[in-house]
Amino acid sequence: MKFFFGNRLITGGLILMAFAVAATDLFAAQLNDASKQARLIEQNFDSAKSNQDLTSIEDYLTFADANSPAIRAAFYKWKASLEQVSQASLPDPMLMYSFNPDNFKTDNTMPEYMIGVSQEFPWLGTIGAGKDAAFARSQAEYEAFQSERYKLHFMIKRQLYEFYLLNREISIVRDNIYLLESWEAVARAGYTAGEMLQSDLLMAQVELGKMKTQLASLEDKVNPYKETIRSLVFLPDSIDVVAPENIPDTLKNIDEELIRSAILQSNPDLKSMTNMISMEKNMMKQASRMNYPMFNIGLDYKSAGASMNQDMSREPQDSWMVKVGMSLPIWFGRNKARTGEARARLMESEYKQLDYRNQIEAMTAEKLFDLRDAGRQIGLYQSGLISLAEQSLKTAYKSYEAGELEFINVIQAQRQLLDFVFTLEQAKVDYAMTRAELEMMMGRDMEYLEIQHKE
Repeated sequence: MKFFFGNRLITGGLILMAFAVAATDLFAAQLNDASKQARLIEQNFDSAKSNQDLTSIEDYLTFADANSPAIRAAFYKWKASLEQVSQASLPDPMLMYSFNPDNFKTDNTMPEYMIGVSQEFPWLGTIGAGKDAAFARSQAEYEAFQSERYKLHFMIKRQLYEFYLLNREISIVRDNIYLLESWEAVARAGYTAGEMLQSDLLMAQVELGKMKTQLASLEDKVNPYKETIRSLVFLPDSIDVVAPENIPDTLKNIDEELIRSAILQSNPDLKSMTNMISMEKNMMKQASRMNYPMFNIGLDYKSAGASMNQDMSREPQDSWMVKVGMSLPIWFGRNKARTGEARARLMESEYKQLDYRNQIEAMTAEKLFDLRDAGRQIGLYQSGLISLAEQSLKTAYKSYEAGELEFINVIQAQRQLLDFVFTLEQAKVDYAMTRAELEMMMGRDMEYLEIQHKE
């Protein structure tokens, strides 16, 4: 019977040791992978820094990833937290030396002294819980780093899309100025010939003046837009900022449920909060382990002077001592408060994540509506309204030339067409901005969801 229970005890111990070794190896592998990833990202900082060819929105984002101080600050915050994982270990051993000062007052005596070394050991699982908590925190900082990246990406995209809109408005206004100048020339010739009223000429000149003033204001905005983009991307003055020629205004093969699911699964802030909850759970585990005794094991070498032999010679009196000590966690109020604090921090993290998850769900619903609405506006103006406005303008001008309409009707038709074209371009930018904001919330690009949907 004794052999049976002894054998089972040994088997159980071996199983526990195997699990402990496997868990240690897994933790070491995860930490090693995270360290490798940090080194690769840091190398990319320098390798992408020399890229001077910025021809697409993706080029601006890549340049910002390599040079933005905000992204680098978030990266090094993550890297610092990664370095803290290895610091969760045994405390430094203590080396002690003591001696009897009275030995130095007399001659021909061997000094009495003692040299010792000791190591403190916390309760089993305390250090492991500390390592797990530190690693979970580093994972939370990594997700915060990714969140900072996508937030900056969104800010850059938004500014580039607005720059695109400004560039399109300038182009549209220039085209309308060219059209108005031709009308003004016709009105002037007709007035000179006595075939048209002076009011038509004055109306064309007034509208032309308004258009030229609007163009001057739009062109004056170009440099502030460029400087804002330059500051976000951290571009040197030697690189010019060019407005994108096209923006993403179509979204194919993606349903809204897939977007909602991707946001709840991949949102960097939510993932960071999940890791913070894991950290607080391990901190609570560590706090409970700290309520148990800590042990101290040491070894002392003592020289107690010398003793007189029969031949009147002195023989050193040396000895070795092993010492074992343990702390007495008798301050129960402090121990209870420490555990209670850890439990309260865990509940704080859980409720913060729940609150943020509700906010994300509401924000997702709002942005999906904005996406649908912008899509409807694009479809409305592209499918018929602009072509109808163009036809209306041509008809109004022909009727004016035939003397059937006043010039004010032509101006109104031209204003309506201009308003429709501006509204279409604004809808395209709204669509692209909403898409970029959803990508920021997902922590990944829409192209990933398109691939997932096809699969």
